[in-house]
Amino acid sequence: MKDRRPLDTTAHRGDRARYLRTHPLCERCLKIGKGTPALILHHKDRNQLNRDESNFEALCNECHEIEHGRKAVTGCDAEGRPLDPGHWWNDQGEVKHGKRKAK
Repeated sequence: MKDRRPLDTTAHRGDRARYLRTHPLCERCLKIGKGTPALILHHKDRNQLNRDESNFEALCNECHEIEHGRKAVTGCDAEGRPLDPGHWWNDQGEVKHGKRKAK
């Protein structure tokens, strides 16, 4: 018998259906004002066996690809701030490499 990954189980399919029914839009896109349909049930701690709902996040394919490093974060939000949380403009004057960034 072939080994089955946790995502191929009836339990995961049920979790995905229930969670996406109550969270139909990508939770990350909503934070920047976009209403992108969610297609993927992401496990925040990346442990597919952790079926606690607090570990779930509804994501669109693009946000899921970014989360797993398969796609770069590009672009800006409606106010012109870079979407990449690691972009230096988003540091808000935090100390980096022993120097304070100018505001």
